[in-house]
Amino acid sequence: MSSARRAEVRGKNSRIIWFVVLILILFLSGCASRLDVRADHYLFEGKSTHWKARLDYSYKQVFYNNQETKRLEYDSITWSQLYLCFQGPEEKALDVSWDLKSQTLGASGSGFEFQKGRWTVASSSTGRKEHILDRSEEVTLTIRWEGQVETLSLKVKD
Repeated sequence: MSSARRAEVRGKNSRIIWFVVLILILFLSGCASRLDVRADHYLFEGKSTHWKARLDYSYKQVFYNNQETKRLEYDSITWSQLYLCFQGPEEKALDVSWDLKSQTLGASGSGFEFQKGRWTVASSSTGRKEHILDRSEEVTLTIRWEGQVETLSLKVKD
């Protein structure tokens, strides 16, 4: 086969491939047409007599029309990380447990040891969530250690 004939066949094949790709893109975009994407990141902070706390929180929501059910649906993912810093007169806080609560968020942990003045990751989570933490929500953190209890109110740092 001559080189001109091979170039002509290659040209037809590439047009067919691009046509198939275009049809697939149109078909798939019709199956789940994305309407809106929302994403945000908040840094909640608070402190008490013996503790400082930071809750680093991010989310992403994708809203779309489901062609099968004819309904607006969404998928979401959240990421959060809680940091604690002991500020007491002792060098360590031993056997620490904590509870984090808001209207849409709840978490707890125990068995931690904190060094004075050092930020420590007390919790980290990623997952699909139905409810997203709003920046105006009240987030309460209760920390217990060595017979003491303190409650912190965490608010978004602007």
